[in-house]
Amino acid sequence: MATGSPNRTTDQSGDETIQLIQKLQSDPENELIKAQLVEQYTQLVHSLARKFTRDATLQEDLFQVGIIGLLASFTR
Repeated sequence: MATGSPNRTTDQSGDETIQLIQKLQSDPENELIKAQLVEQYTQLVHSLARKFTRDATLQEDLFQVGIIGLLASFTR
């Protein structure tokens, strides 16, 4: 069983995400930061939509709702 240090790539992207969120909190209208965060979380939203639906049409609808929720979370 490996007990080495955490994956540095994961740590770095997590640190970058935290920095982006902090920048967005200080400049909530920054569309570039919002786009970067959406890009980082798009795969997560897709995987969750796939997990909870079997129908492709419903999957796309759920994905769109997930992205809207992600965008709404930026203003909270």
